[in-house]
Amino acid sequence: MSIKVMKKARESGDGCGYASGGSLADAYLRTLMADTVGIGQRRTDFLQPLYLDEFVFSNSAPSDEDLEDDSGYVLGKSFIETYCTYASLFDSAITRATSYRRMMISSKGYIGLVPAKAQEGDHICVLRGCSVPVILRKKGEHYVLIGESYVHGIMDGEAFSQKWDPPLVEDAFTLV
Repeated sequence: MSIKVMKKARESGDGCGYASGGSLADAYLRTLMADTVGIGQRRTDFLQPLYLDEFVFSNSAPSDEDLEDDSGYVLGKSFIETYCTYASLFDSAITRATSYRRMMISSKGYIGLVPAKAQEGDHICVLRGCSVPVILRKKGEHYVLIGESYVHGIMDGEAFSQKWDPPLVEDAFTLV
């Protein structure tokens, strides 16, 4: 599924990386973790010193010789000590972020994590006063709240600051 999501995101974008800028690889990795590594701890603050994104995404691994003599050092710590600590935290972050969620790709090329019960045709909505985008489903004249989501590129107010084509429209929703 993840390779299909990346392929579809690349095809629906403009061919120059991720829909809101940056690389698709970075957007994908940050989405898997919902851009966090723990409660209140942003991924970029935590992982940036090690450039773990590039390490993990390249699928590289230490050689047997590196592990036998622990010759790889990162920031003055042994490779094994550093790798095991960060790999465990990385794994925990992905597990927390993806529990009861699944990957999605929007029609504009944005990738994200949505509730498992979300369906194609549901709406990604940024509601004023809400800390994360939510998924709404139209039901007759009303909308049903499906749940919260992580959509990379609209999590930090970008939805209100970007120029959209067509432009975003402010609307009122009646939730049931």
